[in-house]
Amino acid sequence: MAAPSRKTMANAGFLPRGTLDFLRRRVTQIGGLVLFALGMAGMAALGTADPHDRSFDTAASGPVANALGLPGAYFADFLFQAVGWGGAILAVTWLVWGLLVLIRVRLPGRWALRLMVLPPTMVLWGLALAALPLPEIHSLPAGFGGALGLLLVKGLTLVLPPEIAWIAGPAAALLALLASIFVLGLSGDEWVSLGRRSLEVAVATGQAASQLRAHPFAEPEPGIRRVDPVVRPIPVRAEPVMSPLPADDDEDDNPFVPPPLEADEDDLPRPAGSLVQPKRPPAAPGKRERAARQGNLDLGALPPSSGYELPPLTLLMPTPDQSNVRINQDGLAQNAKLLESVLEDFGVNGKVVKVRPGPVVTLYELEPAPGTKTSRVIGLADDIARSMSALAVRIATIPGRSVIGIELPNSRRDTVYLRELLAAEQFEKAAAKLTLVLGKDIGGAPVMVDLARMPHLLIAGTTGSGKSVAINTMILSLLYRLTPEECRIIMIDPKMLELSVYDGIPHLLAPVVTEPGKAVVALKWAVREMEDRYRAMSQLGVRNIAGY
Repeated sequence: MAAPSRKTMANAGFLPRGTLDFLRRRVTQIGGLVLFALGMAGMAALGTADPHDRSFDTAASGPVANALGLPGAYFADFLFQAVGWGGAILAVTWLVWGLLVLIRVRLPGRWALRLMVLPPTMVLWGLALAALPLPEIHSLPAGFGGALGLLLVKGLTLVLPPEIAWIAGPAAALLALLASIFVLGLSGDEWVSLGRRSLEVAVATGQAASQLRAHPFAEPEPGIRRVDPVVRPIPVRAEPVMSPLPADDDEDDNPFVPPPLEADEDDLPRPAGSLVQPKRPPAAPGKRERAARQGNLDLGALPPSSGYELPPLTLLMPTPDQSNVRINQDGLAQNAKLLESVLEDFGVNGKVVKVRPGPVVTLYELEPAPGTKTSRVIGLADDIARSMSALAVRIATIPGRSVIGIELPNSRRDTVYLRELLAAEQFEKAAAKLTLVLGKDIGGAPVMVDLARMPHLLIAGTTGSGKSVAINTMILSLLYRLTPEECRIIMIDPKMLELSVYDGIPHLLAPVVTEPGKAVVALKWAVREMEDRYRAMSQLGVRNIAGY
């Protein structure tokens, strides 16, 4: 009987699914931490080496000056005796490989070949350093390049003519540099990032040193605040923090499909035979809006257990009273007649049976004559816009109806106020936790979506099209609904203009990130947190946070 393979044994093990990968990842990271510690220890041993410490060729009874004690003294003496300061590449390799394992969770590619190239690289560095002239006073027993470097320099001097022998040192340095780049295993982008970071650290160190020399006893800058830890315990609640999502349409593959033109009949009273449908009234105010209007009443409401109070709606601009606003029904009826005549000029016969005014556009329901193709009407969008003196026209069929919807922009756009949407009962009674307010539809009804149902969210548009307004509306939707214990946010703003106003709110995991390098760190933390949550949900066999 054939022995079971390793993969079969892993799949048939008693551990839950995903646990082996988790353990393998953690063991690899522990190995990277060990490599990094060895690199730091090697650098400390070489940096604090003392020729008077006890070693292989030195007998001393005094205290050891090396930072790592007697093992560090023996390690440093062995490398200095062999290849001099060329042995520092060994500690640097341990250090860099440890960082790569911690970040990438794997060794650099072709690590065995790089490991074999490491000893010749140390010898090349020893040769390059041994070619340098020694000062009159030095503490290295075998010079900068150790015994191997000194031996190679003397051998090349005897073999090569004097006019060529001097090239040995620079050539060895160039080869050693190229070999070191190969051994460390960093990519081109990582080398560029390392150089930029090193330059930034050097500049910052120089500035700090100059400021310290100029003001040695200066007080610390005001305004430095304490940053809360990234992960804080969440208090136990009587009810769940996140309510389960509805069972229907839980796995919608494409939640961003634009909604078709609505065909539902409203229950608003209107006169019989009226062409223009009355405008939808403002959204009914919720409890917070009613409480804001009755600010002098004290009903004895207890504050939340965490001590955090949601921001009041009174901070936002109040919605103007629109009870006296009347719809110009005669003007809309004339536009409907003009639209019919424009279509007739292009050979399309039909009748506008209903006009639905909205805050930005007005929907005209056209019932075409029998035999009229819908594609023919849709193809006349540009001609209709030109004839109606409109910027743009949208034409689409209305599902379940025998009419075609034609949207024309209003001559005067109504302003949509955020306070009206946040105060609506639809927002307060929304079942989803991450409810975002987007605005109003063409009929004036509030439009709200669940951020948790969106795999990705991309906001794009031309200059002045409202991208910043949309982003701030979404952020305020979360801040007006959720406490810091229920929602934590990471904000990245390289332009330092859009999101800096939110710096300091308690919902932030960290201050608003404005530097690209720190943004990478924040995103890596978010990815790691996401992977940990996926792993935890996988172990319990659930598919989303509501099931968890």
